[in-house]
Amino acid sequence: MKNSGIIKNWKSVFQAAPSVLIFLLFSCEKIQAPNNKAIADLPPVEILSEVDKAVATVGDILAWTVTVRWKPEVPLQVPEFGPKIMDLRVVDSGAEEIPEIDGRKTIRKWYKVRADNVGSYRIPPVSVQYKVPGSDTESSAEAPQIFIEIKSSLEGKEGLTDLPNEIRPLEEIPATYWREAAIAGAIAVLALGFYLVRQYLKKRGKAAPEPVPMPEEAALRELARLKNFNFNDPESIRGLHFELSEVFRKYLQDRFRFPAVDWTTEEIDPYIRKNLMIDRVMKEASCNFLRDTDRVKFAKHLPDFSEIGREFEIAEQFINNTKETLYEKNRSNSQIA
Repeated sequence: MKNSGIIKNWKSVFQAAPSVLIFLLFSCEKIQAPNNKAIADLPPVEILSEVDKAVATVGDILAWTVTVRWKPEVPLQVPEFGPKIMDLRVVDSGAEEIPEIDGRKTIRKWYKVRADNVGSYRIPPVSVQYKVPGSDTESSAEAPQIFIEIKSSLEGKEGLTDLPNEIRPLEEIPATYWREAAIAGAIAVLALGFYLVRQYLKKRGKAAPEPVPMPEEAALRELARLKNFNFNDPESIRGLHFELSEVFRKYLQDRFRFPAVDWTTEEIDPYIRKNLMIDRVMKEASCNFLRDTDRVKFAKHLPDFSEIGREFEIAEQFINNTKETLYEKNRSNSQIA
């Protein structure tokens, strides 16, 4: 009796199975129809821009993701969005292609970014351009901009007052203008003292300029020096006459104001003979002196001791006879003054 009841139940199940299958198929058809219609109504291209957190602290890594979905029949080249990030620092990036969802292709591009300073940041809008098949008009899908707030890593943390060096609020300290005035006055006094001492030392250390020797003084001093030459060496005698001639010409140049050092003996001779400040004897003696020294300098004439002594005598005599008188010195000084 028991087995017959079980068999009867199974028969009931088998009899009801076709009806259940028909109901399920009908229900699936009802459910699928709206989905197909919803897919057909989706836009050709969609773009989504998002970050994992809109508020972060300095140094945190944020994940910015751009997801692009489009229908397979729409030709689409997904651009690179990294250059859009201006103020945030990109530390890593990548892209992944996701299996089709609702019959659409999907690419997700991600960027790891970091802010180094406190403040408000903005990720600008991103977009992709596309053309629907059969249309010449270019369309655009765009995702809005994103705002990010970066705060200090110390904000919102507890226990900061328990640090070994307690951070206390700023206290207002009354102004002490007398102290600043005293410091400024001391600095001014020191600066003035430094300036006065410096000026004093400068004047004290500045030596008075040495007086320029008169032409005759300089010439006679040089002649005295040349008398110490070695007269036994022919080359020394020749060198002596070069210097002797130079001293004499320098005296002529400084005393009578003409370029005797640069002129030749032939040029100096007529100039001296026309000079009214030199008497006839000294004119003849000076011209003979220049010719005699030229013979030693250029003609390799070797004078004896008596000739050399006479040359020194002529030079000294000419200088002493033609040096400036006291009247001429006073007149020159008054003209300079």
